[in-house]
Amino acid sequence: MPNGNPEQLYHQQQQPQTEPVWPTNAYPDKLMALLKSSGEYDRLRKQIFTTFQNSDMRKVLLSRVDGVVTECLENDSDVLSRPPDATHATLMKELDTYPFVERQVLCVPIWREDEWIAGIERAIMRNLPQNQ
Repeated sequence: MPNGNPEQLYHQQQQPQTEPVWPTNAYPDKLMALLKSSGEYDRLRKQIFTTFQNSDMRKVLLSRVDGVVTECLENDSDVLSRPPDATHATLMKELDTYPFVERQVLCVPIWREDEWIAGIERAIMRNLPQNQ
């Protein structure tokens, strides 16, 4: 360990800030509220869903869901004899243990499209109050 005053060592170890400095009131929840109130959030959500529905990732996801449900039904033979709500709850609980929905959505090509990302940035800038 280098010799020296701990305060000097601390300042020597500090690196320049590379992230933009956001105003103190720039919180993700405020940004989400702004996008939701403008209708932009709903438009983006629908665009992501449509892109996912039209991608090959949808088939992969449905195949994985089918596999998990089939395995659950094979391992718990009386699941279908329960009331429909209980059957549904059991199957949903089993599906919730697998993060494949999130993984498949992240594989949708839209996340890598520069124009789509630029569109989100434009929507944010368009919806920000002018004094920010």
